[in-house]
Amino acid sequence: MSLHLPAEPEGMRAELRRSVADAPADAHAVVGRALAGYLSAAWGDDLAPPPLVRRVVDGSRYESYLWVMGDRRWAQLVDTLAGRLERRRDHPAGRQLAPDGRGGVSRRP
Repeated sequence: MSLHLPAEPEGMRAELRRSVADAPADAHAVVGRALAGYLSAAWGDDLAPPPLVRRVVDGSRYESYLWVMGDRRWAQLVDTLAGRLERRRDHPAGRQLAPDGRGGVSRRP
């Protein structure tokens, strides 16, 4: 089953941009948590288990940062993340991902 393109969270993006400016060292963690939470809620647990979404977002730091800073379109980011997530989700190791987010799925995109 394919993942849809959720509406772009413009308000969240503005907040994330401020957070990145205020605390650049924490940027990855803040952006990762926010994006993973938003996409997990939009796609639902059955289509995209939250631990797997978080791993995919964590592995896509640069793409996520480009979206936050306005250098990447939302559709591009989500297409990249959805493709990576679907490949991992459909892989036997991805289906066996433990609730804590650990499993046999590579962290490499």
